Amino acid sequence: MIRSRISGYAATTAPMRPWIDGTGPTGPTGPTGPTGATGPTGATGPTGDTGPTGPTGATGPTGATGPTGATGPTGATGPAGVVGTIRSIVAAFNATSGDVILADTSGGGYTITLPLANTASAGSIYVKKTSSDGNTLAISRSGADVILASPPTTTQLSVTAGGTAMLFVSDGATTWHLM
Repeated sequence: MIRSRISGYAATTAPMRPWIDGTGPTGPTGPTGPTGATGPTGATGPTGDTGPTGPTGATGPTGATGPTGATGPTGATGPAGVVGTIRSIVAAFNATSGDVILADTSGGGYTITLPLANTASAGSIYVKKTSSDGNTLAISRSGADVILASPPTTTQLSVTAGGTAMLFVSDGATTWHLM
C-alpha cells in the first residue's frame, strides 16, 4: 500500500494507478513513415555452372552465286590430226600422202603399198584394219625405201588383228616411220 499526503491528510490508497507513475495504456499504431533510402548493392556472387549446349539451329538459306571468274589463258595448240582423203578399201591399193585408209579384209588378204618417201616430204598415211577376220593386211614400201618400225627396219608389215591402227610418217628421203 502506498501512503500519500495530499492537502494535509494522510490516506491509504490502493496500488498506484498506471497514470500516476507515468505509464499509460498503449495507444493506436501511428501511420507508416516514408521508405528509407536504398542501401548500396551487394557484391556479385560467383558464376554458376554452364548449362548444356542447345540443339543446332536450322541451316540458313544458300547465298547468292558469286561472279564468274576471269577467263584463263588459251592453252597450247595440240598436234595436227591426220588430214586427208578417207578411203574405204577391200583390195590391193597404192596409197598417197594424206590418205586415211580403212581396210576391210573380210573378202581376203591384200597389200597396201606406200608411195616413195621422197615424194611425200613430211607427209603421213593412216591405216586401220576394220574387219576382225584372220585375213592378212600387208603394208609394203615402194622402191628401195624402208619402214622403220622401232627399232627393226623392214620392207613390209603384216597385220591380222581387227582394229589395228598405224600411222606412217615420211622423212622426205627414204624412210617411212611407224608412229
